[in-house]
Amino acid sequence: MEAKVLQAEYYTVVIEDGSGAANRMLSVISKIGISLLAYKSVSLGRKRTQFTLFAVRATEMSAAMRKEGLAVDGPFPGLFVEGEDVPGALADIFARLARADIVVEESSGIANIKGATASCSTWGRGTPKGPTRP
Repeated sequence: MEAKVLQAEYYTVVIEDGSGAANRMLSVISKIGISLLAYKSVSLGRKRTQFTLFAVRATEMSAAMRKEGLAVDGPFPGLFVEGEDVPGALADIFARLARADIVVEESSGIANIKGATASCSTWGRGTPKGPTRP
């Protein structure tokens, strides 16, 4: 089975208050019934965490979080990849992206018994819009 590469928007949110604020943010997403395709959290210090959120209804998710007073940045262009967990699959996906002149800024993924998924933040000619290149 060939990997499916889907365009997806993602947003970032920086939480300042530690675990209580993260719970508040995730509760907003849950309350409005938004499913996350992928997420990542990275510590920015003792009481700051940055979340990267890929959601099924990303625009609706960001609007609800803004309404709750959360500082949401985005949307940014990204990709969501689904495929089989086979040797060389990731190299094949990155080769396809390179041929399309898409530069991957950041990527994460996971494999399980049903297959593998990955999310990527991107920029380049192959994306419709994106964050400015550093």
